[in-house]
Amino acid sequence: MTSFEKEILLFIKSSPARLAFHDITSNFKDKYQLSAYKIKKIITGLIKNGELEYTNELGHSFITTSFNRTVRLSEHIYVSPPGLNFFSDRDEDINIIIEKSTSFGRGSHPTTKLCLNLIEKAYQEMNIKGGSIFDIGCGTGVLCTAAVLLGMESGYAVDIDPVAIYDTKKNLEQNRIEDKVIVSSSWPENQKFNLICANLRPDALCNFKNSIFNLLKPSGTVIISGFKPEEKKSVEESFKDKFILRHYIEEREWGALFLEPNYKSE
Repeated sequence: MTSFEKEILLFIKSSPARLAFHDITSNFKDKYQLSAYKIKKIITGLIKNGELEYTNELGHSFITTSFNRTVRLSEHIYVSPPGLNFFSDRDEDINIIIEKSTSFGRGSHPTTKLCLNLIEKAYQEMNIKGGSIFDIGCGTGVLCTAAVLLGMESGYAVDIDPVAIYDTKKNLEQNRIEDKVIVSSSWPENQKFNLICANLRPDALCNFKNSIFNLLKPSGTVIISGFKPEEKKSVEESFKDKFILRHYIEEREWGALFLEPNYKSE
């Protein structure tokens, strides 16, 4: 694969919005002095190789990463479409089945991958296996699904988008854990969690800070993403009165924080 092909794939995977052909050409045409025809030829090759695919929604065509193959999202977490056989010679590896849908992604966006990497770190450092997860803004449910498949006993997933709620329920069924996770448009009541994940933009993250703190068990862990590295300082400043920062990681112009509650500040 050429460096230009890799750059196109990264551009599509990193985009927070679905991209049409003209979105891709306008980004690369002037930068590389290439015609739209030449870029289309390269994209067509990536489609033939199974890296990309065309999708059609309400009469509009978009180019997305292909759902017809297994993708590794973190050290031990993979994602596959339904019906595709998965094999690993490592017992600790898990494979999440995610159906192609209209809600946000299959998990390959950098913010989701960052969250999944930090979920693995939470298992390694905080011994949260057997507890419960609260997934805020669940999308396709990939984070809560990963946590349960890794060993958490139960979960609660919330989203204001009815499509996301529908997709999360379907994906939980695909992974045969629908009895372990509650999916709702309302926040939980009278319940506390060992792990809380929120993959949202900074304004929403900061607005939910107090609620996240109140829903977290004393020894719990919070993982947040959805912000750019240049936004890290403001997010960290907002959370520092109630949380201690343990880890910060970045990938392709996105960042994620691994936090623990700071009860000394109360």
